[in-house]
Amino acid sequence: MLWRVVFGQRVREPANLWAGPWHPSKDHVERWAAWFRSLGQDALVQSSTDTGAMLRERGRSADLGGR
Repeated sequence: MLWRVVFGQRVREPANLWAGPWHPSKDHVERWAAWFRSLGQDALVQSSTDTGAMLRERGRSADLGGR
């Protein structure tokens, strides 16, 4: 499984999302997400098994698909 940071304006607007590169270490990606959040960015961690509709941050899910 691979992981990446997804960030952007409010993270819930798919048109405004930006994503970093995939990485095999979840811990590494979570540290980057925390760093981005410390700078005031909305950042979540996405796994490669997510369909793109769900992002996870510390056990919390954000549905990006249906509003």
